[in-house]
Amino acid sequence: MTDLDTGKRLEDCLLEPRLIAALNAQELGKRILVSFDDLPRDLANAVLAIEDKRFFEHRGIDFIGILRALRENIKQGEIVQGGSTITQQLVKDVFLTRQTLWRKLKEAYLALILELKLRKEEIFTLYCNEIYLGQSGRFSIQGLGQAARDYFGKDISQLILSEAALLAGLIQGPNRYSPYKNRDQAIARRNTVLDAMVEMGAIAKAQAEEAKSEGLKLAPPRKSADETGMPYFIDYVKEYLDKIVGADEMARISYRIYTTIDVQLQQAAHQAVTTQLKKLDEVFAKQNVPPGPLQAALVALDVRTGEVLAMVGGRSYADSQLNRATDANRQMGSAFKPFVYAAAFNEGRFTPVSRILDAPKVFYSQGEEYAPGNYGNGYSNREVTLREALVRSLNIVTVDLAQQAGLYRIAEIAERAGLPRPPLVPSIALGASQATPLEVASAYASFANGGLPVAPRPVRLIHSAGSESSYWNSFSLSPEQTRSRRVFSPQIAYLMTDIMKAVINEGTAASVRALGFNKPAAGKTGTSHDGWFVGYTPALVCVVWVGFDDNRELGLTGAQSALPIWVELRKKAIAIRPELGRDDFPVPGGITFAQIDPVTGLLASEYCLKTRKQAFISGTEPKAFCSSERHSIDIIVDSEEPEIPDRPTETGKAPSIWDN
Repeated sequence: MTDLDTGKRLEDCLLEPRLIAALNAQELGKRILVSFDDLPRDLANAVLAIEDKRFFEHRGIDFIGILRALRENIKQGEIVQGGSTITQQLVKDVFLTRQTLWRKLKEAYLALILELKLRKEEIFTLYCNEIYLGQSGRFSIQGLGQAARDYFGKDISQLILSEAALLAGLIQGPNRYSPYKNRDQAIARRNTVLDAMVEMGAIAKAQAEEAKSEGLKLAPPRKSADETGMPYFIDYVKEYLDKIVGADEMARISYRIYTTIDVQLQQAAHQAVTTQLKKLDEVFAKQNVPPGPLQAALVALDVRTGEVLAMVGGRSYADSQLNRATDANRQMGSAFKPFVYAAAFNEGRFTPVSRILDAPKVFYSQGEEYAPGNYGNGYSNREVTLREALVRSLNIVTVDLAQQAGLYRIAEIAERAGLPRPPLVPSIALGASQATPLEVASAYASFANGGLPVAPRPVRLIHSAGSESSYWNSFSLSPEQTRSRRVFSPQIAYLMTDIMKAVINEGTAASVRALGFNKPAAGKTGTSHDGWFVGYTPALVCVVWVGFDDNRELGLTGAQSALPIWVELRKKAIAIRPELGRDDFPVPGGITFAQIDPVTGLLASEYCLKTRKQAFISGTEPKAFCSSERHSIDIIVDSEEPEIPDRPTETGKAPSIWDN
């Protein structure tokens, strides 16, 4: 690293972190302060009805309210009312942190003190200005005044009854009852508030029924200023923190979270997705295909640490908050095939030049026939090497290999790599099982890093404000853990990488080179109802998925739909971080290279018109040479990605294969 002004090399530098979001952070929240007189009567009554009916009667602690809430929650079978008074909630949000018995005692004590110091109207006004009510872009929504603006686009004085009830319902769970994310739950909660207002005598039953009949007329969600697709990653971080820290702790304690995201790579990823989807929209329009919300997802991981460097969960967070990178389970198609071949090589009887007949064949499983076909029903009608079969993504050979290697071995390898364990049916060889893009990225990282499992992680450091305690999110494994958890050996990982480099150089993903990416890379296309491309370099694995949310058929191959996004990102990534494209894959010990006749799989001789340098686990390379009678067949690489199995049928039988 050098100083741009002086040109001198820098020995040390300090990079200041960049704020990407504020979650539940009052000091960084958006807030419109309101006075007690500003609060509409319906809104004040809605808050009182659902949170603290006896607020103006008790002195900070309401034992009658606690018993009533307990009875109602038991009756409903879920928490619909809280036992804490508004005063206690205010004390908890402003002054206290950790959820402990001692904290509850302090909460009660301070609530009593606060009631002695402030008038009821002052306490209620403070509460209405302090409560957390969700997220707006990068910032938290603090208070009812800001909530009225963000959810309905109006001043608090303009709220109608149904809107006031919805805002009051958000207090208990702003994310759970978000009208943008969980519309039905938000409406149900609003109706619960209206019923509570009737019970309290604040409104008539007819008013409540009229308000219930009204639909939600929400303001458009605010878009992030930088348009990087970052909100999807932020949602993932929140879910991750809820698991390892706890939702209550995150809501009550001020934390500084240092994430793994590379902001420049994230911007490049979002731009690559946006550009390609616009091009595909134009293609569909010219073909008179009915318009639909074509979507995409992208995940980029550090292959060694599992750090999430970029994540795009859809084309527009404002339009849809579903994070397809983490939550969309889709059939992998041919992107699953490398795990079949890895399991076969790991079993020990097969090498990249082992040969299997590529011709129509019927397979049997549990008394059921299974008759897959190659893409376009095209067959070589000869024995092909396993290397050629994966490079060309041949279905028949892959299913045959899976049967011989053992379906349980394939399922075990896939699960150890981080994929959901697939069912033991022949169609798993062709990607009938489902996974999310994040799971696929994690699994492919094992090919790039020498066979080690990788757990995705979006957080590097969690620091508790006001204390010296920090939590480093470590990725390192002990030698014992490495041996016990290894997915496959470094040699198997390199064999697969060597073959998947050929997929990019000459196979179904050859358009990577045609589109201008010329650095060392390996990868695999996948086509189901959707399009997939998974590509990796020695440092970075990136998965791209393209498809429709309603699972309609995309009608494009992975090479046509997803691959261009990968290429665009990888070219920009190297421009941003040149070190990501400098090195080739390291060769582990125990690997031998040999010049091979690609047709026969034998050592090349003077009779071979075409030869290829291929990797083998030392000792498994062929010993015989090709003869003058074995070199006349040309390998024709399929121009398109083979089709893959449809979804499992409702009868539970093994999925069929598309033949066209």
